[in-house]
Amino acid sequence: MKKAKIKPVAPVVTLYKVLTADGHSPYITAYAWSLPIDNGDGTWTPGAWHEEPARVLDEGRGLHVTPSPSTYWPRRDCIAYECEASGYRENPESDRHIVATRVRLLRPIGRDAATDISRKWGAEQNARYVKQRQKERLGRAREAAAAKKANIEAGRKAGVACDARVLDARRAHAARRLVARRELVSTRHVRIHREAHEVRSRRRGGDLQ
Repeated sequence: MKKAKIKPVAPVVTLYKVLTADGHSPYITAYAWSLPIDNGDGTWTPGAWHEEPARVLDEGRGLHVTPSPSTYWPRRDCIAYECEASGYRENPESDRHIVATRVRLLRPIGRDAATDISRKWGAEQNARYVKQRQKERLGRAREAAAAKKANIEAGRKAGVACDARVLDARRAHAARRLVARRELVSTRHVRIHREAHEVRSRRRGGDLQ
C-alpha cells in the first residue's frame, strides 16, 4: 500500500503594526488603536479587535499591517507591535504591505528586534526570488531541450523521406542510363552488321582484291 503524501504546511508569518507612541497610525493620525496592556510579569494582554467590513478591500482600504516592521517606521518615536490579523488577500511571505479586515495588537517589540525581523524577512524574500528564478531558468532549459529534440526528430523523419526520394530518383536515372546503353549497343550492333554485310557484298562482287 502506498503511503499517502502529506502536503507541507505553509509557515505562519508574523505580522506587525507600527504606531506612534500614543497609539495612532503615523500616516492616519485620526485613527487610534487599542494598545496591549503590560501585565508586569513579562506578559501582555492583547488590545481589542479592530474590524472593517470586507468591502473596504475592494475600495483599497482596510487595516494595514506588515511582515517587515522597519520598512514602515517613519519616525524614531514609533513603536512596532506584533499583531494578529485575518481577512487579508496578500501573501505575507512575498508581500510587504498587507491589508486586513480584522487586527488586534499583541505586544510591542523593540527597534532592534524590528530591524532584525525585517532583515530576516528580506533575506528569505531574496532566497525565494532566487529559487523561483532558478526554477524558471530550469523550466526554460527543459522546454528548449524538448524543442530541440522535437526538431531533430522532425528533421530525421524529413531526412528519411528525402533519402527515399533521392533513392527513387537515382534508380530512375540508372534505369534511363541502362535503356540508353542498350539502345547504343543495339545501334552499334546494327551498324557493325551493316558494315560487315557491305564488305561481304563487295567481296562477292570483286571490289576487293
